[in-house]
Formats: sequence, C-alpha cells, structure tokens
Amino acid sequence: MIKTMIQKNNQHLRQNHLILMVKTPKRGQVKTRLARGIGWGEATQFYRRTATRLITQLSQDPRWRTFIAISPDASQGHWPWPKAATPEPQGTGNLGTRMQNLFANHAPNPTLIIGTDIPAITAAHIHQAFKAIHKSGFAIAPSGDGGYWGVGQKNCPTTLQAFKNVRWSTEHALDDTIQNIPKKKLTMLNAPLPDIDEKADYDTIPSNRKQRWIQTPEAPHKTNQNPNIDLRKPH
Repeated sequence: MIKTMIQKNNQHLRQNHLILMVKTPKRGQVKTRLARGIGWGEATQFYRRTATRLITQLSQDPRWRTFIAISPDASQGHWPWPKAATPEPQGTGNLGTRMQNLFANHAPNPTLIIGTDIPAITAAHIHQAFKAIHKSGFAIAPSGDGGYWGVGQKNCPTTLQAFKNVRWSTEHALDDTIQNIPKKKLTMLNAPLPDIDEKADYDTIPSNRKQRWIQTPEAPHKTNQNPNIDLRKPH
C-alpha cells in the first residue's frame, strides 16, 4: 500500500520536459544547405529568428518546462537565447548519441526533443506530442522528408536504444528509428511539418507566414536572470 502511494506521488511530481536542440547561430555554421540557395546572411537570419521565436513562445506554456540543448558545448552563454528556457550542453557524439544522453539526463520525466528550424511548430503540436508520449511511451513527429521534427519518451529505459544504427541526415532516418521501437510502445503523430533545409523548402513558405514566422523581431531579453542557473538535477 505504502509503496503504491509513493509510486503514484512520484508520477504526480514528474513534469513534462521539452528540449529544443539549438546551434549557436554563427554565419557558416548553421543551415549550410539552405545557404547555398539563399545566401549565408539570409540563411543565418532564418535560423536565428526561427529558433528564438520558438524558444520564446514555447517556454511560456506552463504545461511543460523548457530547456535548450546548445551546440557546440563551449558556446553555452555566448548567445543571448531567451532566458525562460534552461540551457544545457548537447554533449558529444552523433545526433542519436546526443539525444539518447539527453533522454537519460532528464529521466524519469516525460521528455520531448525537437529541432529549432521548423517554423510551423506550435504549442498545440507540443501538447499533442506529450499526449502521445503519455499514451504509448514513445512518440515520433515526422517532418515529411524521411526524418522527424520531434521525438519523445515517457521515460528512458536502458534496454530501448531508439537511435541504434540510424542513418542520420538521410531519407532513412525515420524508418531506421521506427525499426528500433516495439510497435506497441510507439505513437506516430499525424502532423507532418516541413523541415526547411533547401531553397525549395524556403520558397514554399507563403510571404505572410514568412513575415510572421521568420521576420518577427526577437523578444527583449531580461538581463537580471542568470543564464547559467541549473535547476535540472539530475537534469
């Protein structure tokens, strides 16, 4: 009886964790494929403004706690990302290794990891993803190009290696990941969102949405908050 009550209380105390993976938006280091089509300046601005807007908007929602996992690790604190999100390093290794480590660091909290170059993501998409995570244990939100814009786990069991042998940056990334997850534990979100990697992708954004998604000025940063404060222990 006591053990059951403790387990229920622990479950109640668990909080949804949203992690946005970001790169320091330096010219020549972000959106390199997009830059070949639209130029380094515009591509860097697209990434910087899209990431800032997503962090600002999503971190305001009380249904989850927002973190930003920054790459490279040494650049943490070098860019004024919105202070409402707690910063942490991405770590080393390929994308799968970094995401697996983030999941492990945030366990046992239900955790969703998303990219920051998908301007169409809204709080409604994040809420839908967390509902799927709580329902089945694992959720994937496809991007429509063979990859995915979000991936989440209810907890991080050491026996489930979701990213083993995934061919990253290819059209096989989604299928490879699905093969690693038992079907009964997986929910696929029916909300494909476009990943803006090439000029052709960028050109599909209507001008009015481009104005709203990309060219909206960043929210002012409050300077009286400590960007290095860490409330994540054990993460």
